[in-house]
Amino acid sequence: MWISYSIIGTYSYKYKHKNLQFFIILFFTKFSGKAAYNVEVKFLEE
Repeated sequence: MWISYSIIGTYSYKYKHKNLQFFIILFFTKFSGKAAYNVEVKFLEE
């Protein structure tokens, strides 16, 4: 959990997308860390 949050924060900060960060956090809270990571990768690819 802690590591996943750290990774998500780093990616969001790197791209400077505050909205995206909140979106990922919401997904992470609803789903597991794995799901959040997949969603993050999808957004980064698009």
